[in-house]
Amino acid sequence: MRWTAACGTDAKSRSPDVGLSSRAVLRGSNAIKGKPQSNRIVTKLRKGQGQEAGESRRDHLGKVIEERKRQGRKLNVAVAEVNRAPMLTNLPVVVLGRWGRANSLAVTATDPDVPLDTLSFSIPASPCFGFNPSINANTGAVSWTCGGVEVCQVSVTVADDGTPAPVLRDTQSLFIQCTNAAPAITSIAPTAGTENTLYTYNILCTDADGDALTLMLGGGHTCPSGTLTPTGS
Repeated sequence: MRWTAACGTDAKSRSPDVGLSSRAVLRGSNAIKGKPQSNRIVTKLRKGQGQEAGESRRDHLGKVIEERKRQGRKLNVAVAEVNRAPMLTNLPVVVLGRWGRANSLAVTATDPDVPLDTLSFSIPASPCFGFNPSINANTGAVSWTCGGVEVCQVSVTVADDGTPAPVLRDTQSLFIQCTNAAPAITSIAPTAGTENTLYTYNILCTDADGDALTLMLGGGHTCPSGTLTPTGS
């Protein structure tokens, strides 16, 4: 039995233009029968190396094979696909939520794989005291209605479909700050008047939360007479 080496590249050589590393594999030939065994070059293509922006792995591999064909080489190409983790793009963030009102935030995420993996969103059991936020698993929309004044930290997770395995995730925090702003009287009351003359003053007030407001006479006023009409909302 005698051994011959195939014409090929060294095991440590690299071709930066197409992102390949190659090694020659030797096969012996039978000296008696004179039938040499086939020589082959095993080529490994690393994901992403030499790949142009927007070019799929399939198209890139086809270009590599055509290039090696023009060089007169036989290839056995093994592609190891690697799954990369998705990323939440607008978290962490602090969001103000008005007390008693429906609030929402559209959580967004990206996936670096080509083609894109299918992403899903989730949150754990609510750590909030006065409300239970929910999330749309497909769109990432988080919804809640504040039931009190508090600041709540909610963990939001995005996961890919595990192609290839394993499933990869990214988790970030959404801080929901439930607020209840105080109402404010915006009109200016008269400060002087003439004895025995009737005055009318229209009270104007606002509330940043849009809550229903109630007017009433406060304690401690020093006027001997006077009415507030109407009272209530």
